[in-house]
Amino acid sequence: MVYCFSTSQAGFLRLVVTKPDGSSLVVFNGYDPGSGACIGPFQAYLPPGLRLVSLYGGASYQLLAQTHFYVR
Repeated sequence: MVYCFSTSQAGFLRLVVTKPDGSSLVVFNGYDPGSGACIGPFQAYLPPGLRLVSLYGGASYQLLAQTHFYVR
């Protein structure tokens, strides 16, 4: 699994994937110059179920975007 994000401006971002067992994986945590990135590969096959992908940013790392996908 490769995770990609894009931004319209420079800033500090955190991209977090939450698994169905409640554990999470921080995919990116740092400064992005406004260009975005693709990061990986990561293994995503265990445990099966819903993955919630959240992008946080700004001074207080507020939620900027969120999406999800399923692993079967």
